[in-house]
Amino acid sequence: MQNKNLTFEELEYVQEELKENSKSLLVAYSLAVFLGSLGIHRAYFGKVKTALLKSMVSIGTLITTIMIISRMASVNLAAIMASLDSGASIFREFLAYNAVLAVFFILFTSTNIIWSTVDLFFIPRWKRKSDKKIKEEASNKVIKARYVSEHLLKEQLSKELIEESIKETVLRIERVIENSDEKELKKLYTYLLNDKEFKEENKSEIEENFLKEEIINDEENKPKVEENLSKEEVINDEVETSQSEVKKKEPNITETLNKESGKHLVKGFIIGRMNEESLEVERENLDRTKNVVLSDSKNEESNNIIIVKIPKEQKIKSNNLYDYVEVYGTIEKYFGQKGLKKASKFTIFEK
Repeated sequence: MQNKNLTFEELEYVQEELKENSKSLLVAYSLAVFLGSLGIHRAYFGKVKTALLKSMVSIGTLITTIMIISRMASVNLAAIMASLDSGASIFREFLAYNAVLAVFFILFTSTNIIWSTVDLFFIPRWKRKSDKKIKEEASNKVIKARYVSEHLLKEQLSKELIEESIKETVLRIERVIENSDEKELKKLYTYLLNDKEFKEENKSEIEENFLKEEIINDEENKPKVEENLSKEEVINDEVETSQSEVKKKEPNITETLNKESGKHLVKGFIIGRMNEESLEVERENLDRTKNVVLSDSKNEESNNIIIVKIPKEQKIKSNNLYDYVEVYGTIEKYFGQKGLKKASKFTIFEK
């Protein structure tokens, strides 16, 4: 998080965190000089793995040194000196006997010295990185704390707003009760029913009031309900009588064409389908058609035909040609002439 997004107080907190947790250059250099061979200065900056590696190099140097010293103590220096040529050194003869130890000693010692020297130049860079990390962590803490405080503030404000709305509602109820306005009381009652807390607190009273209201409504609307039921029975009787009359009369296509618009039961034979482009009756492709042409007889191709729109759920097969059909639907214009649409009944009596 960038510092420009923080307030003055938040920046002060970040600076305090930096002062408390920042690494000291004096301490770092002191550790590097006096305990640098053990990698303590690296551990001070959080570089634990490389600190352990450096301490292992130092331990290797120490072990080879001890082995060389113990070897020197066990060597007969008088015999070596007696066998040496003129100008030869004791140390060179010693290395001839201990070449491997000498190689390891030089390797460990040189590595330790070079590594410690390089670390002295890297200490300021490590401090800058450490300070940057401290600032970022402090800034993130500030932002999280800000988010939590904003969330809590929103919750507090929402609670206050709810309390204020409840107070306003109570005052409104009191005013309405004083004025005894029945319509306003019903509006408020409906509004309060939508409030879950109010529902839970006043559940028994609400149920009781609803029962009373239902009883009152039943008593008030009883004559209307009875009147509607009687009307419905009369309509059903009329429908039944009309359907029975339809069955008795057995209407044909010719009779249906003479009738005006309305719902009718049409009976006839499928003699084909109406081609939408040529407007001619065709007997092919009945299984892909959306209409059928009905006639009084199987071989009639006169004007006494009616085009019926097939319902979506109804399927027509090619072998349904010349089958007897009963269709109940509405007479409307279809292909420029009287037709039958909105079929609620479509029964095929197959041969």
